[in-house]
Amino acid sequence: MDVGKLFKLPDLPSAAVNKRKWSAPQPADSASAGPSSSTPAQPDAPTPRPRKAARVDDEDDDELAPAEEETYFFSDDDEDGGRFFGGGLTAEQTQILDIMDGGDASSGAPPADVPALRKQLLRFERAITKNAEMRTKYAADPARFIESEADVDAEIKSLLVLTTQPERFYAEFVQLGGAASLVGLLSHDNADIAAAAIEVIEELTDDDVLDQVEARYEGDDDEQDAEEGRASAVAAMDTLVDALLKQSVLELVVSNLSRFNDQLDPALGPEEAAAKAVEVEGDAQAIYHALGALENLVTSRPALAEQLAASAFLPWALSRLASRREVDQNTSYTAELLAILLQTSESSRAHIGSTRAGDAGENAGENGIDVLLGVLARYRRQSPAGAEEEEFAENVVDVLCLSMSEAANRTLLLEGEGVELMVLLMKEKKFARMRALKILDYATSGPTGHAVCHRLVEASGLAPLVSTFLQCSASSRSGSESVQHALAVISSMLTHLDSDSPPRIRLLARFVAHDYQALDHLLDLRSALVSRLQRSDDEYLERLDQGLFSLQLLDTILAWLVMEDDAVRDHVAMLLRRNAASWQDVAATLQEYSDNIGDQLAISHPTEVKTKDILAALIEYLCAL
Repeated sequence: MDVGKLFKLPDLPSAAVNKRKWSAPQPADSASAGPSSSTPAQPDAPTPRPRKAARVDDEDDDELAPAEEETYFFSDDDEDGGRFFGGGLTAEQTQILDIMDGGDASSGAPPADVPALRKQLLRFERAITKNAEMRTKYAADPARFIESEADVDAEIKSLLVLTTQPERFYAEFVQLGGAASLVGLLSHDNADIAAAAIEVIEELTDDDVLDQVEARYEGDDDEQDAEEGRASAVAAMDTLVDALLKQSVLELVVSNLSRFNDQLDPALGPEEAAAKAVEVEGDAQAIYHALGALENLVTSRPALAEQLAASAFLPWALSRLASRREVDQNTSYTAELLAILLQTSESSRAHIGSTRAGDAGENAGENGIDVLLGVLARYRRQSPAGAEEEEFAENVVDVLCLSMSEAANRTLLLEGEGVELMVLLMKEKKFARMRALKILDYATSGPTGHAVCHRLVEASGLAPLVSTFLQCSASSRSGSESVQHALAVISSMLTHLDSDSPPRIRLLARFVAHDYQALDHLLDLRSALVSRLQRSDDEYLERLDQGLFSLQLLDTILAWLVMEDDAVRDHVAMLLRRNAASWQDVAATLQEYSDNIGDQLAISHPTEVKTKDILAALIEYLCAL
C-alpha cells in the first residue's frame, strides 16, 4: 500500500500559475449600450464589461427618458454631459482615457503624489454620496439619478490608476477609507455598479501588479533599492487585501454571482435575443471578474479556501457544472477554481461531497460527487469540443481525484456507481479512458481503497483495466503519467484483495493470459524506465518525477506476482536475464522505496498493515531466490 499516494495531489491547474484573462471579443453592437463601453482598457487588461443602459435592479427595465440636468460638480474642471446616453466621450471618460494614456495634470493624469491621490479619492467618495442622495430623493424616478450612477461608475474605473504605484498608493487608499467604500459598492442596487467594483477589486489584487513593480526594477544597479521596492509593493498588497477582507469582500463577491445571468433564454425570438445579447455579454464578464477576484484572494490567503468552500460559492459552482450548457470561459474557470480550492484546502475536499447543487434543473440537489460524475459521463462517447472544453474536463477530473482523499467521498463514488462509469469509460477508448484510469488510481489508493478495489472486480473492470494498461507507453510525459496510474491501480488491488480470494485469482489470471502478454508488457516498461533513470543523475525527489515512482510500483507488482505463481516467477526470471537484470535489482528498488516511505499510515490507521511491512516481506522473498 503506497503511503505516499495518500498525500499525492494532481498538479495545480494552469490558472494557479498563469492568471486567466477574459478573451471574448467586444460585441459589435455594444457601442449602442452607452459610452462607458468604449472606455479604453489598460494593456493586457480584461476587456471592459459592456454597459447596459441604466439597468436598475429595484426598478422596472422600462425605457427611460433622458434625465433632467442636475447641478452637481466634483471639481471646477468637471464638464457636464450625459453618461449612459448620447454619443462621444464625456468629461469623465476623457479623464479616464487620459489617465490610462498618461496626460498632464490638468487633463487627469495619474496622481504623481499622495495629495493628488487624495483629491481623486475625494471625488470618488463624493460621487458615492451624491448617488445615494439622489437615489433616496428620486427613488420612484430612476431617470433622475442615472447620471449620478454614471459618475460613480466613472470614478470606480479611475481607481485602476492605483496599480501604477501600489507601493505608494495602496496604503493611502486604505487609510482614507477607499477600500471600505469600494467593497460597499458590491451591495449597490445597480448590478452594473457592483460589476464595476468587482472588476476593479480583481485588478487591484492581481499578482500582475507585483509583476509590474518587479519589471520596473529590472536592470536597476542598486539592488538594495530594488529589493526594498519589491518588498514595499508586497507589503502594500497585503495591506489592501487585509482591508478588503475586513469588509467581508469574499462573501459579497460570492453573493454577486447569483445577480448575473450570462445565458440567453432559448425561448427568446431573434430580435429579443439580439437586444439581450449585450446585457448577457456584460453579465458574462462580471461573473468572470468575480471568479478572478476570488482566485486572487485565495491565492493571496490560502486559508480562505476553506471559507470559500463553505460559502454559497460551492452550490453555485456545482450548479454551473451540472448545467447542460455550452462550456464557455466562465464554466471552465469555475471548474478550474474548484480544483484550486481542493488543492489548497483539505477541508474543502470534504465539502465537495456534502454540498448539494443549487437550482440546476434535473441535477438540483445532487451531491458534488454525483455532479462531477454526471459531467464526466458526457465524454463517454465523445471528446471535448475544443481546447476550452478539454481544459474544463481535465479540471473536473482533477476535482474528482482530489475529492477521493476523503473516505466519505469514496463511499459516494460507490453509491453513485462511479466505478461502473470508469469501467464504461475505459471500454469506450475515447478521451475519458485515461482520465478514468487516473480517477481509479486516487480512489483505490490508501487504506480506504479496499471497497473500490473489490467493486472494480465486481463491475467486470479487470478486462478494460488490463487492456488500458497494455496501451500505456512510457515514451512521452502523458504516457508516463498513464503508466503510473495503471501501475498504481494494479498495485493497490494486489494490496487490498485478500489472498486466495476469487477477485485476487481473477486479477492474477490476467497476467498469465494470452501467453503472458500483460507480464511481458510489464517487463518492457521496466526496461524503458530503468534505461531512462540510468541517464539521470538527479536527486531522489527529481528521480521520482523521472519515473522512479513508476519503477517502484512496477517492481512491487512483479514481487507480488512471482510470490503468487511459480510459472510467473520462471517467466520473469528469464526476461530479467535477457535485460541483464536480476532479482537483486528488483529487491534494491523496493529497498530504496522502503527507505524513503513514511509511516503516516501507522498513525492514521493503526490497524492497517504498513507499507514498510509489505515491502520487507517482498524483499525477503526476492533475496531468497
